[in-house]
Amino acid sequence: MSRFRYAAQAFASSYLVLGANLIYTMASVPLALHYLGKQEFGLWALITQIASYFALIDFGMSGAVARILADHKDERNGGNYGAIFKTGALVFTIQGLLIAILGTALSWILPGIMAIPDNLRALFAILMAAQCVLLGLVFCTKILGSALWCHQRSDIVNIVSAAVFGINFAVLWLGFHLGLGLYSMLLSNAAGMFCIALASWIATLRLRLYPDRGCWGTLSWKAFREVYDYAKNLFLITIGTQLLTASQVVIVTRTLGLDAAAVWSIATKVFTLAQQIVFRVCDSSLAALVEMFVRREISLLQKRFRHLLLLSASLSIVVGGTVAATNGSFLAIWTQGRIQWGPENDALMAVLLAFYTVVRCYTALMDVTKELRGLKYVTLAEGICFVPAAVILSHRMGFAGIIGAAALLDIIFLGTYGVRRTARYFQISAKTVLFVWLLPALRMALFFLPVAGLIWWLTRGIAPLPRLFLCGSITGGTGVVLLFAAGVTSDMREELFARVRGLLPAK
Repeated sequence: MSRFRYAAQAFASSYLVLGANLIYTMASVPLALHYLGKQEFGLWALITQIASYFALIDFGMSGAVARILADHKDERNGGNYGAIFKTGALVFTIQGLLIAILGTALSWILPGIMAIPDNLRALFAILMAAQCVLLGLVFCTKILGSALWCHQRSDIVNIVSAAVFGINFAVLWLGFHLGLGLYSMLLSNAAGMFCIALASWIATLRLRLYPDRGCWGTLSWKAFREVYDYAKNLFLITIGTQLLTASQVVIVTRTLGLDAAAVWSIATKVFTLAQQIVFRVCDSSLAALVEMFVRREISLLQKRFRHLLLLSASLSIVVGGTVAATNGSFLAIWTQGRIQWGPENDALMAVLLAFYTVVRCYTALMDVTKELRGLKYVTLAEGICFVPAAVILSHRMGFAGIIGAAALLDIIFLGTYGVRRTARYFQISAKTVLFVWLLPALRMALFFLPVAGLIWWLTRGIAPLPRLFLCGSITGGTGVVLLFAAGVTSDMREELFARVRGLLPAK
């Protein structure tokens, strides 16, 4: 199958799983709020975010294994592919055991550190330990996802994940109905993990992604060293990214309380989904970009990267602006007025989405080429600076302080570094990378964002439901038209339409 078709399948299926996730979120949050109080919901959000820190035990190995498997996938029976496969499977299993043991041990200490109310401390400890055990089991199956990714078959995991959301909701509803409370959310996660692991195992078998018998190679220090040398760089990036993206609920809990943590967790849900929608443009194409790099198709790599950067930037502007204009009305309907936050937070989240999207594309290129260099230190520095800045600003500005700190630091650190590294790799000027390549998106933003703001202002006195419909349809429709009319280049439009019509052979 062609590279373009694989990328298209991954792209389309990623939106399928996002749609399923959206439906699940829209249904599960009101369900949870019906059975749980704000404090209990905030407690689960805190547990989920803390558990994500235990995932740092990955030490960057999952990204390293998948990326290095891609280097050897064209010679599946050469020995190196099998050796990396076995090494990754062994390392992931050991890491899973460490997460389960360490998480269980720390679960009884964390309630005091996080200032959990006395009546919820025992529940927190039990759920925290169980969540870490579940996370450890997920680690043991990571090698299956690595194999599917390097062979550009992440669409399989996406399709299965979309179906699993239905199972998750059924288990969640049944647990609440039986009076299991927060344990229902744990059981729901466990059911989803089992189904995805089983489907991934069956897929790797049927697609014959394993080496033939006798061609597996041997576990060796050399194979481990190849993975480890790359993983240690990814680990520092992971720490920095974790501090940037997985510390907000912790910061809000400590500075503003559990009720505020529940507000943050729910009010940012749609923006989190919007971020995933936009990020999929680049993420779904990474495996194809890696193949271009491995096969030294550098001119094609530059062309595709430029297209992905521009499309991602333009899409982030349309999606971010639309969500900002409708989030207030959506929250009023979704939570029946129980969760509220100011429109200035929505506007800042839209800006942050655009910054994160563009910067993510620049840094993704370094992963494609495996030339991380100073990226690990820059990411770590940004994450370290974000935590105290967010704590200080949240005391003074509330939620807006946290969002503003994230946006400003992303420009100062990863933004400037990513532009310089991209320009250096393609041997062009930073001005070209930042302004010439992104000029259509910037022009579109100058027209679209004021329109989105005007529509929001004109409809501010309307009831939530009709306002949501009007803002969403007018703002979103305007954005889509502008995206294809002005947010991409003419050659991108022509090629996209030609590909869709099947008039050009796929590369």
